[in-house]
Amino acid sequence: MSDGTKNGQVLTELQQLRSIVLGEYTLEVDQRLHDLEVKLRNAQVDLAQAIDDANTLGSSEVQAVRDLIDDKIDKMQFDVTNELKAIQEQLAKIQESFVDKKQLGSLMIQLGQQIQANSAD
Repeated sequence: MSDGTKNGQVLTELQQLRSIVLGEYTLEVDQRLHDLEVKLRNAQVDLAQAIDDANTLGSSEVQAVRDLIDDKIDKMQFDVTNELKAIQEQLAKIQESFVDKKQLGSLMIQLGQQIQANSAD
C-alpha cells in the first residue's frame, strides 16, 4: 500500500472520528451564531441610520422615529431570544450525544494500532 493511500485512509478515519465526537450539531450551532451576528450588525446599521434621520427632523417627527426605533429594538430582542433558544436546544442535543472519554480513548488506541499495523506493511 502506498504512503498516499495510507495517509488518505488515516485522514478519512480521522474525519469519521471527528464526526462521531462533534457531530453535525456543532456546524448548525456555528451557522446559527453567524446568522445571529449578521442580524445584529444589520440592526445596528438600521438603528444608526434611524438616529441620523432623527437628528434632521422636527419634534413630532422625532417621536415617530423613536417609536420606530422602539419597535425595531423589540423585534430584534424577540429574534435574538428565539435564536438563543434554538442554539440552546442544539447544545442540549450535543450534550445528549456525548461520547464517553473511555470510549473515545479506546477508539484512538484502535486507530493508532491500525496506523501502526499499516505502517509496518
